[in-house]
Amino acid sequence: EHIKNWRSRYFVLRDDGTLVGFKSKPDQQLAAAAQPLNNFTVRGCQIMSIDRPKPYTFVIRGLQWTTVIERTFHVETEQEREDWVAAI
Repeated sequence: EHIKNWRSRYFVLRDDGTLVGFKSKPDQQLAAAAQPLNNFTVRGCQIMSIDRPKPYTFVIRGLQWTTVIERTFHVETEQEREDWVAAI
């Protein structure tokens, strides 16, 4: 799969396994009340570290109801990717 347009998003991983995405970086105190663009659970998901189409990419694959959902993320460094993968 070729991803034409990468869009910057800011994600918060909550204690319950919910990964919430925002268009801009939310204020920490307002993050709970902010309207997310994405909201899905990462509990029980498969995580794959890959280096294409860009370096420091990872894919989260999981089941949402009866559909397999795959989300591709790119971060700026190997350490940042390792931190996300470990947290998820």
